[in-house]
Amino acid sequence: MFSDILPRGYFSSVLLTIIFLFTAGTLLRAQEKITDKKAELKELKQEINRLEDELKKKSKKEKMSIEMLENYSRQNHYLSQLINSIRSEEEEKDRQIGKTETQASAIEKEIGRLKAVYAKYVVHLYKHGKDSELNSVFSSGSFNQALVRYKYLKKISLQRQKNIADLKEKQDELSMLQKKLVDERDEKRAIAEEKQKEEKSLNAKLAERKSILAGLRNDKNSLRKELELKKKAEGEIRNLISRLIEKEERRRSAEKKAAEEKRKQLLAKLEKAKKNKENRENKETSTRIVNKNQSVTKEEVKEVVSAENEIPAEDYAYSGMESFSSLRGRLHWPVNSGKVIRKFGENRNSKLNTVTLNYGIDIKANDTDVKSVCDGIVSAVNWVPGYGSVLIITHKNGFRTVYGHLGEILLGEGARVKAGTVIGRISESLEGSILHFEIWNERSNQNPEVWLGRR
Repeated sequence: MFSDILPRGYFSSVLLTIIFLFTAGTLLRAQEKITDKKAELKELKQEINRLEDELKKKSKKEKMSIEMLENYSRQNHYLSQLINSIRSEEEEKDRQIGKTETQASAIEKEIGRLKAVYAKYVVHLYKHGKDSELNSVFSSGSFNQALVRYKYLKKISLQRQKNIADLKEKQDELSMLQKKLVDERDEKRAIAEEKQKEEKSLNAKLAERKSILAGLRNDKNSLRKELELKKKAEGEIRNLISRLIEKEERRRSAEKKAAEEKRKQLLAKLEKAKKNKENRENKETSTRIVNKNQSVTKEEVKEVVSAENEIPAEDYAYSGMESFSSLRGRLHWPVNSGKVIRKFGENRNSKLNTVTLNYGIDIKANDTDVKSVCDGIVSAVNWVPGYGSVLIITHKNGFRTVYGHLGEILLGEGARVKAGTVIGRISESLEGSILHFEIWNERSNQNPEVWLGRR
């Protein structure tokens, strides 16, 4: 319908422009990603060093306190994030190496093909000699036949020269890729060594923290302080959930506004193109050129036609994921085995004779692995006093799950997870290996035991 209002050659020029912009944009984004990653790693290392310096200034007695326990917890959080960032860098380097190896393999095949072609030419020369081609021209039955043979031989000669030039170019390209592979493998080795070093540091910090825990377990004052921290932590988690909801609402609003603006622009563009066509037909002109700025592609026309049937922007991120709301009473448990020691709502501590409000449940686990209870996207990784490393996953239908008391986090923000994906490991507290687990529907906290499946 709209092909006759598009200028001839329009699609070719657009395609070339898109390829250029895509290539330039990809390179720019890759460089920005590297810069951001380096800045993130530097910031994490600075925070770890600051906490370590703070710890060194304390006496042996001061180190045996709930405050220093929190210091170790915070260091562990940043070390875990640092290791996770290095792990991502290592995976990215693996992808780069794989891509370079594929390119090198393709070039090796092309070199093999060009060598085979050149070998046939050498065999031909050996069998018939250099003069055989010239003799074929002189032995022609007529001038026209000689001219045809000469042109054919000239074409073959040019092709041979091109093959030789191509062979040289491909060999140079292969040499460059092989050097690149050596450099990339050296970089990967350095990344792996850095990851190993940080993992060793994390294990040492976990051991030091465990030693402090052993000395504080029977100290009522420490237990009371930890309880106070957890009360504050519940408020921080609530605020964190609110910020995530507000961030999601802003994103949805911005995407909706951008989509509507784009639709308006496309409609205006389409209307202009239609008017241009009508004007040409009215003037009975043979000219069929439309200004590029006023032209409309077939893809743009489809966008306008299907605009009303588009899936809401917020649904794209969670497409293919299981609906959280349909899994009430059937959710996976976040740990393989364990016992709920503090239920949802009010809880009485007999040792301290206090009553606290629990926004989730606390599970004393036999295994340290923590798993996602449903498909979703990691939306926050934070350190919260009293709960240490906290990871939040956003699920379909506006639900979020909170995992607290993590000593090690295996995924970063933005990671897509399936139900049962191991997301981290539980850290020891004064009461042992306890996972704090919450479920939120927008700003309303839910009783997790109502949602989790029976065992």
